[in-house]
Amino acid sequence: MERGGLGRSLTSILSGSYDTPADNGPAAAASNADAGLSLAYETLTLLVRSRQLRDAVAVVDDPTLGRQLLVAGRRPLTAEDEDRFDGPPGCHTDPSSSVSALERELVHRICAAALRCAALEPEPAAAIDQLEIALRRLPGVFGVALDEEDPIVEVHASSGTEPDLARRVGSLARAHLEDVLTVDLVRRARLPEPPAAMTEPPAAAE
Repeated sequence: MERGGLGRSLTSILSGSYDTPADNGPAAAASNADAGLSLAYETLTLLVRSRQLRDAVAVVDDPTLGRQLLVAGRRPLTAEDEDRFDGPPGCHTDPSSSVSALERELVHRICAAALRCAALEPEPAAAIDQLEIALRRLPGVFGVALDEEDPIVEVHASSGTEPDLARRVGSLARAHLEDVLTVDLVRRARLPEPPAAMTEPPAAAE
């Protein structure tokens, strides 16, 4: 597998450096090979740091999981993130002017590939990835916020999902984490219907 090499290439591109990193031996190679879903988050974080951004979000359409949002730092989603859910897939940055279209496309492709690989793995190597993929497989789930040091799990799901989704989220969290402080399910609000007067064309003036 070439996940480690892909990550190093991205580092060189975003930092503007084309130096070849030193080979740290088999241990480093194994670590890179097992990057899994973490590669997506490391890529987003690298983009934020190298370009001094406030934030970076990847909107990915996965053939198995459906549309998914990945945010730098695995932080909870905001209303602005959910607005991007309705837009086209890609990498969105704040500010957008600091990142070229090529960089955003590259980051989006890496995030999509990392998510696809993690979804296809029978059991991701990292425990936090195991939990996240299990949560993202639940119907209607499109965003997951996790913190390895602080046992808080926040799951974002579409409105109209099955009634026992909260129970299933809690069961998965307890099965994968030794200590769970908080499990929070955030259902996405339905978009308001436009007023009837706005749905009909205005009458022609006489």
